[in-house]
Amino acid sequence: MGERLTSWVSGRWAKARRIRVEWVCALLAGVCVLALLPRSVRPPYGHTEPLRRACLWVRDRAAPGDAVLANTQWAPFYAELPGQGLPWDIPLWLELSNAPERRYRFIIFYRHQDGWRFHEDAALAAYRAIGAEEVSGLDGSVALYERRNAPAR
Repeated sequence: MGERLTSWVSGRWAKARRIRVEWVCALLAGVCVLALLPRSVRPPYGHTEPLRRACLWVRDRAAPGDAVLANTQWAPFYAELPGQGLPWDIPLWLELSNAPERRYRFIIFYRHQDGWRFHEDAALAAYRAIGAEEVSGLDGSVALYERRNAPAR
């Protein structure tokens, strides 16, 4: 019953306006597609772009045997290096004291919604901070460190 009523009303409306229902439906579908297009072409994880750039910088400078320590599992993935993504409840100093010092050449911290958790100066004493002047696209959401005694590449 509902289908017949809908088709009768749309038919009467189309005859009164001399417009075909197919054209109206196509126009509405086109408007919906155009309205959603800007949202769909935007990168879905654009907010992680600084993290990705930092990891690519690390990947380009890494040597065989280097590893990365991070507070996100995405850092070793993007850097294409072995490494460890620390959960929030494991302090940095504990992970660095349990692992050989030379194991982690790079440390990457990404600011999650919970904020920074890594300001532990004693643990980072063997590392130098790498700033935005060295890594294009690095902003305040990523902190990048390299071991001080690591050979330059």
